[in-house]
Amino acid sequence: MRNLLIIILITVIFSVNAQEKVTKRTFKIPKGSEIELNLKFGQNIIIEGWDKNEVEFEAVVLINGGLLNDLHEIDFKSTDSYLIIESDFKNTRDNYSYFSNCQDNEHGYYRDGKGVCMEINYRIKVPRNADLSIESISGDIEIKGFYGELWAKSISGFIDLSWDTSKGADLSMKTITGELYSDIDLVILNKHKMASIVGYNMRAIHKGGGKRIHLETISSDIFLRKN
Repeated sequence: MRNLLIIILITVIFSVNAQEKVTKRTFKIPKGSEIELNLKFGQNIIIEGWDKNEVEFEAVVLINGGLLNDLHEIDFKSTDSYLIIESDFKNTRDNYSYFSNCQDNEHGYYRDGKGVCMEINYRIKVPRNADLSIESISGDIEIKGFYGELWAKSISGFIDLSWDTSKGADLSMKTITGELYSDIDLVILNKHKMASIVGYNMRAIHKGGGKRIHLETISSDIFLRKN
């Protein structure tokens, strides 16, 4: 009986500690506004275009089984002409925990040698034709249903853009050690400058050109696919 109570107590403690921190915000966005997302750390950043003049933001955070969720900060700045959303960790060295606080699985946990594991995921809906910039250090960036001006960069994550092939685009795509994949018809403008041992630095147009699109990653791949 005593052992059973101990097991129940441990289970309850773990379930309390393993609570995710969910942040949700919605912003009205006037036409012509610029949207800037600087989401430094994370696993998945999913951006969807929609027909509303609103930005709907959701972040789901789990750090060290929930014990250190408050280390993650999100800052929102909104005016009539722009919206800036930035996320980072508090500048502190006193709140580190142990790997024992983390579930022993392979689902998106990162360990940095200081006893921290984390799973941070974002889902953001934006107006389809807004001007958007998105930057991350570790996040995989997936963008679909969006047809506005776009600047997207991730250091170690991949970038996956689905594009409506009926719409023209001026594209620049760069990766240092990764690959570039596309099933869209492109006219490459700098073939003579693309010869490289690794990586790509491509300039191209689709359907005669149109919206400016820049996709960049250092150590992962770029996917440009038909929507």
